[in-house]
Amino acid sequence: MAEVFRVKAFGVEGFQKTFALKRILPHISEDPEFITMFIDEAKIASRLHHGNICQIYEFGRVGDFYFQLMEYIAGFDLRSLNEKLQAENRKLPLSFLLHVIARACEGLDYAHRKTDSTGNPLNIIHRDVSPQNIMIGFEGTTKLIDFGIAKAKSRASKTQAGVIKGKFAYMPPELLRGEAIDGRADVFSLGIVLHELLTGQGLFDRETDLDTLRAVMAAEVPPPSSIDPSVPDFVDKVVLKALTAMPADRYANAEDFQEDLERCVMMTGQPMSSNKVRKFMAEQFPRVLHTEREKAQHFATFSETGEVALSSGQPQQLQPCLLY
Repeated sequence: MAEVFRVKAFGVEGFQKTFALKRILPHISEDPEFITMFIDEAKIASRLHHGNICQIYEFGRVGDFYFQLMEYIAGFDLRSLNEKLQAENRKLPLSFLLHVIARACEGLDYAHRKTDSTGNPLNIIHRDVSPQNIMIGFEGTTKLIDFGIAKAKSRASKTQAGVIKGKFAYMPPELLRGEAIDGRADVFSLGIVLHELLTGQGLFDRETDLDTLRAVMAAEVPPPSSIDPSVPDFVDKVVLKALTAMPADRYANAEDFQEDLERCVMMTGQPMSSNKVRKFMAEQFPRVLHTEREKAQHFATFSETGEVALSSGQPQQLQPCLLY
């Protein structure tokens, strides 16, 4: 529904900065509901200023094209990262995985607790926590992305009764039961991500959407160690608590989940940090990192006077951004 470009902003005295620009595809631009959701995403995420959330700087329109200007992250989403390792019969190190999920918890907890300028809670819930929406950067950062269907008190678009938004395999059962949700819904979704990366198997994903929804409703969660015996018991306990069917029995908030994950990292005997994540990424994907750096060097030579052709075929000057 959208495409993403690397772009460059220019300022005085030769100032330059690289961003990512997400632009709605032309045929989607004709859908008022989607445009409203896109605007909502920009409004919600632009209020979030945290090291574990991808920053949105600007929302705008050029001709018929709506766009978001946001932080550029060189790296992989968690699903792509895991798939690359699985293709070589490798898996993410336990301490690495626990650290990354803990950082995602940190970003979620900040979003859940976010208030407006007067101190009133914004009631932000991501609602689409999945491996695709957790980015791991070559700089060692972990970033939550895509608040496109986030629930917030201030959003303009409202979900109609009977309509379910999000990825079925990562939904909490209370959402399907039609109950009110809070930050514990995101905790459950992140617990699914952790379980799947620990075991190498989908937890609730089935052949059909209906079967997937039934599996989510049943919420039968085997301990990860029953699938992969190398998973320690203390990690089992944390995962199972995050994946309790009833929210009241789950972690009360993402911060509590984060603290237990960090304790688990220490118990593995292999402390992890963002710097160690950076080194791991460089060691595991040297060719990708080299290519990224080559692209960055090439991109650095682009000037602010270039013209680009959008999908309409008509050359347009995008200031202050240059599509790449």
